[in-house]
Amino acid sequence: MPSAITFRDVTIKPGEKAKTYMAVTQTPGGQPLGFPLMVVNGSQDGPILLVDGAVHGDEYESGEAIRTIWRKLDPKTLRGAFVGVPVVNVPAFEAGRRSSPVDGINMNRIFPGKLDGFQTEQLGYYFFNEILKKCDLVVDMHGGGVALAISPTVIYREIGSDELQEKAKELAYASGVDLVWKGGGKWGGGINVEGMRAGKPTITVELGGEGRCLNQYVDAQQKAIENIMMHYKMIPGTPDLPKERIIAPGSFEFSTKGGLFRTKKQLRDRVKKGELIATISDLFGEVVEEVKAPHDGIIVSQRTFPTIHAGEWTVYVGTYSVEKA
Repeated sequence: MPSAITFRDVTIKPGEKAKTYMAVTQTPGGQPLGFPLMVVNGSQDGPILLVDGAVHGDEYESGEAIRTIWRKLDPKTLRGAFVGVPVVNVPAFEAGRRSSPVDGINMNRIFPGKLDGFQTEQLGYYFFNEILKKCDLVVDMHGGGVALAISPTVIYREIGSDELQEKAKELAYASGVDLVWKGGGKWGGGINVEGMRAGKPTITVELGGEGRCLNQYVDAQQKAIENIMMHYKMIPGTPDLPKERIIAPGSFEFSTKGGLFRTKKQLRDRVKKGELIATISDLFGEVVEEVKAPHDGIIVSQRTFPTIHAGEWTVYVGTYSVEKA
């Protein structure tokens, strides 16, 4: 039998649909500050799926995908529950910035947060402890924000027991995203690391960016979520899965000088080690830095915002291997 789900003082019974604003603190002017919560509790048994967006405030596609799915879902036919938080980092979202302008903290480095911490740490604490820990599966949606464009990529972490890792891999592959990045726990404080450490199968889906909210990327994020829901029999249908997957772990190359960034490649271009993939020029148009591929691979993500400072992301080159589905 399906059960009621309670998030603080809000209870959603089986067969019900609800949306609320979950306040966790307040602004200096006394206005409540928290995040929106959108829940559909199905009338049939199934997993509780959490999908979050805008942990970085300049990533917009995921919020639109979450809101669209919430509107479409019928609690009478849903198996399990859909829990959507379309904007986790409201202060950063309001400013259109990656991090909150109030404390400058990157939210995706501070989970599970702090009850008595800075504003961002408190938001992270309540999201992680009062929402995430009550769910069975976690899909953390991201994009390139203002500065980057990212080819559709799914990330899962090899953390915890073999069983947990297999569940995370299953969740990642169920998304239907064909570019896969698997890694360890290097980025402590991120949802996909700390969710796994909390024993929850957790993945990140990355796509879109350029400071925009293009329909094609909203649709792609929505498709990934619905593929997952179909895989776990939450909604009817057969997930649209690729015939092969590209396994492309890697990392960004960082700039050492500031200037005007210009890329010479497109997303998913194949490159050779040492190949010129981008340049940085000074105000006179002279090239002051060449960005070259660190190894053979594929362009997974790259900067699209032209002004660049020393130490910022330029291009992500993933290694390239193909895995048949």
